[in-house]
Amino acid sequence: MLNPWGLFLCQLAINMSYHVIKASLCLGGSDIFATVSENRPVGEFIANLSIVGDPTGVNSIRLCLTGENANWFYLEGRTIRLNSSILRVLDRERHGSVLMAALTCYEDDIIQSEYRVMVEILNENDNKPRFLEKTIQPRYISELTAVNSVVFTVKAIDADGDTVTYIIDRASPDASYFRIDLPNSGKVILDKPLDYETKTKLQLVIYAVETNTKEWYNTSASLIVNVEDGDDHYPQFLPCTPISQDHDHMVVCTNPIYVVNITEKDQDMLLNFSPGPIHAEDGDRSLDTPLLYSILSGADKNRFQIDNQTAEITMTKRVENRHMTPIFRLRIMASQLNDPKKYSVATALVRVLAENRFPPLFNRTTYKGFIIESSSPATLVSTYGNEVLFIQAIDQDFVDGVNPKMHYSLQPTRATTGLYHITEEGVIIAKTDRLRSFDRLILEVVAMDEESGEVAKASVDIELLQRSQPIPWSPFRDMDVRIAGGIMGGMLLLLVTTLFLLIRWAKRRRRRQRQKPAGRGAVALGKHLKVSLRCFHMVNSGRPMIPLVEEVSYQNEGFSIDYEASGGSGSLFGRHGVYTRKQSLIPPPPRCHSSHPDCGSGTVTGDTLPILVTPEPLVKDLTTALISNSRKGDNTISTGAVTKDEKERNKQRDMEKEEERNKQRDMEKEEERNKQRDMEKEEERNKQRDMEKEEERNKQRDMEKEEERNKQRDMEKEEERNKQRDMEKEEERNKQRDMEKEEERNKQRDMEKEEEREWEKQWERAVGTKEKRKSEGERTDKPRDVLGASSETADVSEASEDQTNTEKPQSHRMKTHQIREPKDGHKSTSEE
Repeated sequence: MLNPWGLFLCQLAINMSYHVIKASLCLGGSDIFATVSENRPVGEFIANLSIVGDPTGVNSIRLCLTGENANWFYLEGRTIRLNSSILRVLDRERHGSVLMAALTCYEDDIIQSEYRVMVEILNENDNKPRFLEKTIQPRYISELTAVNSVVFTVKAIDADGDTVTYIIDRASPDASYFRIDLPNSGKVILDKPLDYETKTKLQLVIYAVETNTKEWYNTSASLIVNVEDGDDHYPQFLPCTPISQDHDHMVVCTNPIYVVNITEKDQDMLLNFSPGPIHAEDGDRSLDTPLLYSILSGADKNRFQIDNQTAEITMTKRVENRHMTPIFRLRIMASQLNDPKKYSVATALVRVLAENRFPPLFNRTTYKGFIIESSSPATLVSTYGNEVLFIQAIDQDFVDGVNPKMHYSLQPTRATTGLYHITEEGVIIAKTDRLRSFDRLILEVVAMDEESGEVAKASVDIELLQRSQPIPWSPFRDMDVRIAGGIMGGMLLLLVTTLFLLIRWAKRRRRRQRQKPAGRGAVALGKHLKVSLRCFHMVNSGRPMIPLVEEVSYQNEGFSIDYEASGGSGSLFGRHGVYTRKQSLIPPPPRCHSSHPDCGSGTVTGDTLPILVTPEPLVKDLTTALISNSRKGDNTISTGAVTKDEKERNKQRDMEKEEERNKQRDMEKEEERNKQRDMEKEEERNKQRDMEKEEERNKQRDMEKEEERNKQRDMEKEEERNKQRDMEKEEERNKQRDMEKEEERNKQRDMEKEEEREWEKQWERAVGTKEKRKSEGERTDKPRDVLGASSETADVSEASEDQTNTEKPQSHRMKTHQIREPKDGHKSTSEE
């Protein structure tokens, strides 16, 4: 039997054992350190609980998660799992790298223990690089920026912390202007010069690429680079005369030559040059710097003056002799107001010409041309008679009518462009291989005087004939027979009608003369057969004197009547006399009035009757005036009367002859002057050609020298750039090698440190095992009554834990070892 003290001790031991067993349900746990990858689905395993009690048992305990991030976890049995959803995804970049919570164990609603839960969120490559907005804004760069200089820097960030490399898209429009030498820096370098006049806006696409991931995520940004104008161009005279175009589509221009024509009479006038007016502008279009104009040479003692702001040139004095100074050459300079060293020089020619009085004219308005169908590429246009068609304009300012400065051209039309061409001699050339038979075109020829600018126009009717069809010899050659017959019939009818009207008119006139005897004159008869009409005296109160003989031939009936009445006979045979008027006869004495002494003293009483005065004996010089007609037996009397009209005609003849001689002299003088003028013009043209050729050769030499210098500069620049690139590439390779070596050394150190830590852990584990065995040997010697079973269970649990720890990773074994230490402590306290 047990004594009371024994019973008390047994009861105390039993009570203590019960409390220990009950309290151990919330014990056995430890702080939880786990990892989970971002973007994991709901229910992802986090960690196992090491608490002794089972939350799902009968004598269950109650577990509760609290803390800042407790809503990201939930308990399932003895495990902790991730509490995420489709709308709530775990993201390291948003929620941080660690989730923290607290695990509280309740037993009978009394907190028995509390453990920390720390879960590290492992990063995944789920984000693309992103450019910073402030680094991809539009840029403004001056065109004077030096090549190989950093113009701007771009920056992109990756939320996952990956390495970003920058690459220029070479397919972008203006990628050739830039380059990136260090891919990880984002510094953009100007690779070739900028030119505001060629291009004012550049477009560039840059990629930011992950290079240390297998996904190679990338993003792109489009940049706008605005080129600002700089004062790097010289003034340029207008209009621009392009001579070349470089690969950047920049046109290279030469200054024009301004020309104006004047005469010796011109003075105090404003000169209008062609192409005009004289004007220059700053080569930098956006700056538009004001310019100053001046005459460098050729002003001829201020004969020519220029306005410094408008470039208008005024001639103040006239030219005394155009043969001495046929041309003036002015050198005009335009310089920038803010920088006189930037200037440009142009040439202005002032030509002194003779006064132009007549415009050019064509001798006809329409020309006819023919072309025979052929496969030849070029054929001359012919006209009637198979002759070459020459189209020339006449200028009456020249003696021969030929102006050497006449320029011929064809008015362009859609149907004739490229098919016809006219030479300077007025010959039209046609491309027959591109024409079809029976085609008919109307061309308009324009003749322009290059000195005066006057224009004359004419039309050319060109007809294309078949191969076997001949060219007509005249305009009527190919006329229709019916049309020709009709025309001939009409002309014959017109001729017959005209002849009939003339005969009828003659009969009517003869009839009127018979009806008016007062209009006839009387013929004075003498003893000699030769009769001379000295003069007629027409008595009329209101009429002027007129000659009796007006027609070339008429029948004198008064003569035959008076002669027969007087009983005369002889050679006249009583026939009608015929008066003829001949201009070659010797003029008779002048006509007389009633007061003349040779006309007698008789008076006339009547109104309209002409009075025939008996003449004196016939003058010897008029014997040849009587001509007998043996065939008809009629006598013809030739006589003449000198009238005022005849004198006027003689005077007119003399005046015409004098005028003709004067014209001949003027023409000879003008021809001489024209010859002199042509010789001077030819000489001037030769000089001008020589000067232009020399100037052209000088320009060509200067251009070749400039081109050679530019090539040399380009070669030197290219060589310098190549050297710079080689140096940068070599520097980059050296940096890359150093980084690789440094990384290799760091890896080697890490491996060595890791190996040392492994050896240290193994050594500590071996030492701890020996000590443990020693302590266990000591404890086995002590008597164990009731607590033996519990110790044995603890040893079994420790053995199982050691076995599981060998299968876990090293880090997990370390955590288990740390958690196991309080259990050993608990054992020691229980044994005590």
